[in-house]
Amino acid sequence: MQEFQELTSPVRRSGIPSSIIDLDFSNEAFPYMHNRQATLEGVPLNLFRIGFTGELGYEIHFPSEFGESLWNYFMEKGEPFGLKPFGVETQRILRLEKGHLIPGADTDALSNPYEAGVGFAIKDDKEDFIGKAFLAEFKQREIENRLVPYRLQEGDAIPIDGVAVIADGKPVGRVTSSRMSPTLGYGIGMAWVPAGSSEAGNHFNIRSLDGTSVIATVLDHAAYDPEGQILKS
Repeated sequence: MQEFQELTSPVRRSGIPSSIIDLDFSNEAFPYMHNRQATLEGVPLNLFRIGFTGELGYEIHFPSEFGESLWNYFMEKGEPFGLKPFGVETQRILRLEKGHLIPGADTDALSNPYEAGVGFAIKDDKEDFIGKAFLAEFKQREIENRLVPYRLQEGDAIPIDGVAVIADGKPVGRVTSSRMSPTLGYGIGMAWVPAGSSEAGNHFNIRSLDGTSVIATVLDHAAYDPEGQILKS
């Protein structure tokens, strides 16, 4: 069984990875979306230059029996560089800043990849795969709803996940993820809205359970590092 730990933020520029693992972490030797292997104290490592935080980062995969010892090793060796652990809630905010959806949270059994904005991941030129005919039917349909990233204005109250998107006094969609971004200084989120309201720059109304409302603005890119320069730096 395998598990992984993630090193993220300005880790390479700080010198953390190369001080712990004997591997060339330069852009030329280890580009974004690539994979490398290494060994640390006899433990085989499978490293991926990817991540779920929107920051420069590396996922380090290894046999699960070494999880605790490697965690302690990383924390000890990284302490001089200011390495600190971060939790799931922090990860949820960071991924939302980058516009990464979570299947089962931002999608459900009624969602499809084309409406969720991940149709690019469907390789429908393959000869066959499970669900191909089902997805082909969805691809031919007119898109009725879309999952969109949005932002609020500074000072707006942050709605909770699951509250309604309102148009003409009626619910027409829902917020799937909503957080305050300390980095950006305003609320961000993802929501299902009617396709006609999904263009960047459009506004929609989010109504909280207490009846108060805020106006959200649809984004056409990630709220943080939209060009991916940090990921690829």
